[in-house]
Amino acid sequence: MKDFPVIVRQPIAWGDMDAYNHVNNVMYFRYFESSRIAYFYKINFFRDDEKREDTGPILAHTSCNFILPLVYPDAIEIGVRIVKIGRTSFTMEHAISSPKLGLVARGESVVVCFDFIKNHKIPIPADLRQAIEILENKKF
Repeated sequence: MKDFPVIVRQPIAWGDMDAYNHVNNVMYFRYFESSRIAYFYKINFFRDDEKREDTGPILAHTSCNFILPLVYPDAIEIGVRIVKIGRTSFTMEHAISSPKLGLVARGESVVVCFDFIKNHKIPIPADLRQAIEILENKKF
């Protein structure tokens, strides 16, 4: 997890489990979502910002490679980083780790910058790109 600039820690809830006594696969996407939102807060990427009140992120794609099943009780770390930036979108890499099991899942999300008033994608704003590069400590 040391290579991820944003890490969310959370316990596994009993309700995350399914009838097969392991965490339901849908929950992994919820964990990825939690890390994505934490990352967005770090780079100030939300509609309530004065500079971006009519623009924000939309999820265009997400995927998960399940490595090991999680079970209750446990606590996980969800890491997220940006690995690629395009003109209107960026790709995020996610990883979920358990102190009991190690790496349990890896995933990817593609996020598009979107204008909610005009209802179409927009170029990534320069200040947002700069915030990402500062957080990631690298140029894209």
